[in-house]
Amino acid sequence: TYDLLLNALDNRISCYCVYDTFERYFCPHIIGLKNGKEQTLVWQYAGDSSEGLPPEGQWKCFTIVKLSQLSTINDAWHPGEPGRTGVPSYCVGQVERQILL
Repeated sequence: TYDLLLNALDNRISCYCVYDTFERYFCPHIIGLKNGKEQTLVWQYAGDSSEGLPPEGQWKCFTIVKLSQLSTINDAWHPGEPGRTGVPSYCVGQVERQILL
């Protein structure tokens, strides 16, 4: 799972998964660790979440071990919107890889 996300980030490939019972379509932007747990900061552009998803998308922080049915998909890459909902600095403490916007 971690390697698939690294590859998607490196090659700017969109992904699909189920996270907290919701289908998510997203693009990973930062991958690393937070308090020993593998985390990823993503731009979720489609699907749903517990609080709903704005039509334009939203930054989300995922704990990687909680991702299921993860796959890469052929959707266009979404760069996200810096400052749109605030990139949560709490998501990844020790960055392994990130996309600089």
